[in-house]
Amino acid sequence: MRKISKAKEARKNSLKKQISTQKKARKEQKAKLIAVNAKIERLKKARKDLKGDVDDLKSFKTSLGTSLKVNKESFSGDREMKFEKKISDTKSEISSVIKKHNNNVTRIDDKITSLQETADGISSSIDAVNFLIDGLSSNMNAL
Repeated sequence: MRKISKAKEARKNSLKKQISTQKKARKEQKAKLIAVNAKIERLKKARKDLKGDVDDLKSFKTSLGTSLKVNKESFSGDREMKFEKKISDTKSEISSVIKKHNNNVTRIDDKITSLQETADGISSSIDAVNFLIDGLSSNMNAL
C-alpha cells in the first residue's frame, strides 16, 4: 500500500508541475493579448484621427476653390492665369496628400485586421490552456 501511495504522490506532483507550467503559459499569453489589444486601440485612434484629417483636407480643398475666386475686374491677363495656376497646383497637391492619407488608412485597416486575427489566435490558445488546466486539475483531484 505504501508503494501505491508513493506512486500517487509522484503522479500528483507531476500534475501540479504541469498545472504550474500551464498557468505560467496562460499568464504569458494574456500579457501578449493585452499588448496586441493595446496596439489595436492605438491604431483605431490613429485611423480615426487620420480620417478626420482627410475630411478636413477635403473641406479645405473645396473652400479653396470657392473662397479664392478671381475678381475679373481687378485681375486679368498674366496675373490672373498665374493665380489660377497656383490655385490649381495647390488643389492638386492637396489631392495628392488626401490620396496618401487614404492609402495609409487602408494600411492601418489591414494592420488592425491582422492584429485582430492574432488576438483571436491568442484567445483560442488561452482557452486551450484553460481547458488543459481544468483537465489536469480534475485528474489530480481524482487521485
